[in-house]
This record gives sequence, C-alpha cells and structure tokens, in this order.
Amino acid sequence: MEVSDRIVLINQGQVEQVGAPDEVYRNPASSFVYSFLGSANRFPLAGSDSAVGYARPHETTIVTDLGLAGNAGVAARVSRIHAFGSSARVELQAQHLTDSKAAPQYYEVELTRQEFEALQLTEGRPVHLVPAKLRSFDLAKAA
Repeated sequence: MEVSDRIVLINQGQVEQVGAPDEVYRNPASSFVYSFLGSANRFPLAGSDSAVGYARPHETTIVTDLGLAGNAGVAARVSRIHAFGSSARVELQAQHLTDSKAAPQYYEVELTRQEFEALQLTEGRPVHLVPAKLRSFDLAKAA
C-alpha cells in the first residue's frame, strides 16, 4: 500500500472498496475492509443483533478501576503481555460470555511504555476494555 496511490479490495469476487490507501484505512466501507487492513478488536453493540463495533488495538483503552468502567466496553482478563522498548502489546480474553458454546473472544491493545507502567498490568488481572474510537458495521447488510 505504501507504493500505491489507489487500491482495490475484493472479497469473494466482489469489490468491497476502491480508493487511496489512507482514505480506505481511515474510512473502511465494510467490516471486511476494516479487518483486512490491520488488527481489529470486535465489540458487541448494545441493542443490536446484527451490528458490531470495531476498534484498532491502539484505539482501545484498558480501564483497571472496574468501578469506573460502568456498562461501557467489555469485561476482560489479561492473558499475555509483550512489553518491548517504548511500547507494550497486551492480549486479553473477554469474560462473561453469554453463550457457553461460543468461541472465546480475544482482544489486543497497544500501549506506550508510560501507559503500560501506569496501569500496572499483570497476567490474569481483570480489566475493562473501552473503545476510544469505534466504527460500527451492520453485518446483516454485508451478508
């Protein structure tokens, strides 16, 4: 994408989106385009059976004070921490799944070293994930 001035994203023979790389990344036309162009955390949207919200790992916030989280976001538990240099990548697993047969939902959050140290995260710690920037897509329309 770095050497292209226009890209075409095709999904199962159908054109999903055409445009400049930065425009497509910032304004994806579908959940397929959003997920294709980088890591994506998937958030359920209250009051909708078919719409889903997406946020990039660097656009997802970890809240350690569970009393402050309220009903926003997703309850999760830290499963793995990769701290290196000036940044850290935290992998988390969603808690409180309503469907016991559903596959576990995993999330990824990118933090600066300062953010990581301030949160004092450890593996197994319960936290809350809140998207700082959320893009929603109606999956029923995509089908």
